[in-house]
Amino acid sequence: MPFLHLAITAGLQIMMLIEIHHVHVIHIV
Repeated sequence: MPFLHLAITAGLQIMMLIEIHHVHVIHIV
């Protein structure tokens, strides 16, 4: 199912962005 693939890809990208932001915040603090 293409929709499921898109949802998983979007979810992974969002999680990666949050992780990078989280690491950035920890780095700044």
